Amino acid sequence: MKICCAITIFLLFFYPETQGQNRLDMAESKPQVMLEVLQQKLPNENARKIHGRTYFNPYPGIDEHQFFKTRKLSEGMVYTQEDTIQSVQIFYDLYRDRLIVFSSHVNAMIEIEEEFITRFQLWVKDNNTPYRFINTKFIKGFPESLWPGFHQVVYDSPGVCFYKKHLKTFSRKPKGGAYVVVFKKKEQLIYKHEDRYIHLRKKKDLMMQYPGSENEIKKYLRGSRINLKKAGDVELRALGVYLNQLGK
Repeated sequence: MKICCAITIFLLFFYPETQGQNRLDMAESKPQVMLEVLQQKLPNENARKIHGRTYFNPYPGIDEHQFFKTRKLSEGMVYTQEDTIQSVQIFYDLYRDRLIVFSSHVNAMIEIEEEFITRFQLWVKDNNTPYRFINTKFIKGFPESLWPGFHQVVYDSPGVCFYKKHLKTFSRKPKGGAYVVVFKKKEQLIYKHEDRYIHLRKKKDLMMQYPGSENEIKKYLRGSRINLKKAGDVELRALGVYLNQLGK
């Protein structure tokens, strides 16, 4: 009995990342059966629209979780090339860049296959503005080198767009003689000007797109106290409006 308990504790706290993924796969005994049950229990307008497999979180019960904004389910909408899945409860797993739909009817979470999703949006508690995401696979001309997958659409216009790629990195830290999983968030800012996509790391990256207007942009950023590395969504939307006016 002591040996069994020791093995159980070892697996819970010391398995590496790759083994965690294997554990996830092994736990999915009959994903298609679960998926079919979920589809049957969804409201009629959403029935048969979800394609994926059952999802089991291999990193439960930790403070620094891998999801977008909150470990709690968010109200959302998912769009595919053919359908709209309305009023569903979702998680966005940043570490694996996957979208998960939850059904209370069958108490199951389904990881949707990425190629079926063109975009989605979710509402976080106490925030009336939805967070909108787009699958870069469906963005014409998006460079493969700039983090493929889901990007938050912060500002969108014909001439200027701001996208954020939300990432979470994986590490472990010692705690009480064992190790716990730690996820740390990181954001990458992508700027679209006309048909060019640029990774914005500093002010110079932005000003290079507006030769002759560098001083004006510097003045605006300084006056608005905008730091591109730390800029929030509201600041980036205001900057997008300013750049659109500047380009006219």
